[in-house]
Amino acid sequence: MSLREERMARNEAASREINEKIEGAYQDEAPANRIDIVCECARMRCDAAIDITLDEYEYVRKDARHFVIIPEHFVGDIEGIVFENDRFYHEPAFHVHALDTTGAGDVFRGGFIYALVQGQPIEQALRTANAAAAVSCTRLGALNGVPNLEEVTELLASGKVRA
Repeated sequence: MSLREERMARNEAASREINEKIEGAYQDEAPANRIDIVCECARMRCDAAIDITLDEYEYVRKDARHFVIIPEHFVGDIEGIVFENDRFYHEPAFHVHALDTTGAGDVFRGGFIYALVQGQPIEQALRTANAAAAVSCTRLGALNGVPNLEEVTELLASGKVRA
């Protein structure tokens, strides 16, 4: 594990620990009740709050690899999560040699919107967006990182996802 990955994991673990205490305070509440939790992203100084139901939070917690993050804090080579219509989708990150994650969240959102406009189902749209963000992480800089469709398609076909 690189120093970057280690630091990010510590940040995510600290956020998760806070959220588990918040969840504990609502133990006797109805599962549909909404609570505010902290974003579980890897950013060192993140203080963003997420409005979520207890049921949704429990669903995410079923898999220790899942974290609740706001879209703006998505790190392309680390996370692949989107929320829609009371359902969470998880897509593993692609295995690439990341040089720079600047702009990866923007590329992810652009890829996701593109895929939806093209009529891809949500699971495929997430996979496409994840591939676009992964390609962007292999280059230096935000503008230089924006991939073309051929590059995204090539990575999708490779199946190089993290286990």
